[in-house]
Amino acid sequence: MTLPKGGAPPPKKDAAASAATEAAGSDENQKQHQQDTTSDADRLVEMALAVSRDGALWHYLPKQPGWYRRIGSELLGVVLAKRDLTSVQRHRLEFVYLLGSSIREGAEIGLAYPPATHGSVDEARSALRDALEHIHAKAAAWRVAITPMAA
Repeated sequence: MTLPKGGAPPPKKDAAASAATEAAGSDENQKQHQQDTTSDADRLVEMALAVSRDGALWHYLPKQPGWYRRIGSELLGVVLAKRDLTSVQRHRLEFVYLLGSSIREGAEIGLAYPPATHGSVDEARSALRDALEHIHAKAAAWRVAITPMAA
């Protein structure tokens, strides 16, 4: 610890002053947390209402999978009862809300998966077998190349 020019250490805060400072800081933090929680709960209620049946976005949601159209109604009761949503529930609600908003604004939603690359399951198996044989041959060649030769 370095001392100031005068040579004496700085005076210590008395216990009452430090307690008052900490209490003021915690009150501000608590107020900020309540505001964040309230605005977050309001936002969740707004999203749940928008994607629940007869909500502003419900008609824009795809019919499959079925939970897209159920999640708003299911989670609205949870949010209104002031219970916390799990992270999965929160992510799903946000996803469905953004999906409905995007479709309403004219976004085209394409296929979730690419189309089939093979005409049948047997063709796909054959292609996979060929790919695995190629990988096996390369691994065997590498193993031979790194094995030390006996003198």
